[in-house]
Amino acid sequence: MRPNRAIANSSLAFIDVMSCGLGAVIMLLVLVDFDFIITVCDHAKENCPFIASPNAVRLHHNFYDPSKFIGTEQEIHAAFLKARTEIKEFMKAFVNQNF
Repeated sequence: MRPNRAIANSSLAFIDVMSCGLGAVIMLLVLVDFDFIITVCDHAKENCPFIASPNAVRLHHNFYDPSKFIGTEQEIHAAFLKARTEIKEFMKAFVNQNF
């Protein structure tokens, strides 16, 4: 996995995935009763901790995984941008359908 590239590409979309820290994220997962839980890769669906939100609608969509891409720095960057764009478009459609 290439977390630094994922973080860098998220920040290009103005998503600061590191600002609140892992402890804060885990605390939020425990305290929030989510309406929806969406996993975005098969690995997350199978390996990430269970989030206890008994009324949540659980959705899964396996997006393109750029962490396994091999190529030049420019090609790798493009692969991460592709994944980010796919997730962004999926979430826009999700919001339009549900809210």
